[in-house]
Amino acid sequence: MSDPAQSTASELPLRLLVESFEAATLPVGHFHHREHLRVALCYLSRESEADATARMRDGLKRLLAHYGIDGYHETLTVFWMKLLAGRLAITDPARPLDDRIEDVIIWCRDEQPVSRYYTPDALASPHAKRVWTPPDRKPIDF
Repeated sequence: MSDPAQSTASELPLRLLVESFEAATLPVGHFHHREHLRVALCYLSRESEADATARMRDGLKRLLAHYGIDGYHETLTVFWMKLLAGRLAITDPARPLDDRIEDVIIWCRDEQPVSRYYTPDALASPHAKRVWTPPDRKPIDF
């Protein structure tokens, strides 16, 4: 079995990615947007949106703290969890989870949803980093 710290995170099986994320052993430089989405979708596949969001929030804060990084953003975390919950819900639950996750990731890459809902100024505000802030471009419709 490979060591998560030595592997590229996108190559890790989902279970190992989630375990290394939760243990904060994943090198932060390997935890990119795709890996964020894979972990979040794994949580959403087995927990309520609220529980999955709390778990993702805690894991992100733990990982960032482990590396001494002050970069957690509450609005982005909650927005993505809401969006991903909606997208995952419309995938076919009979298909393998990895396939469903890949479908959602491809959709997110193609759609670039954050900029459709938020202006850069809204996301840059200290308030939005600390507290969930609804979109300022258009209301959530998912």
